[in-house]
Amino acid sequence: MNDHEDAVRHAEFNEEDIRTVSVQGEVSREEAVKALVAAQGDPVAALIDLGR
Repeated sequence: MNDHEDAVRHAEFNEEDIRTVSVQGEVSREEAVKALVAAQGDPVAALIDLGR
């Protein structure tokens, strides 16, 4: 497991933010969490990074 995967496993985000990124970004929950990790927890930035 690399550091990114470890961060995803241990990331704690608001469930509403995860759901919003998943639904609006049309991605899986795991992909939404990864996007939130990359965006430092910012759901708007996560969606922008996903191109949505």
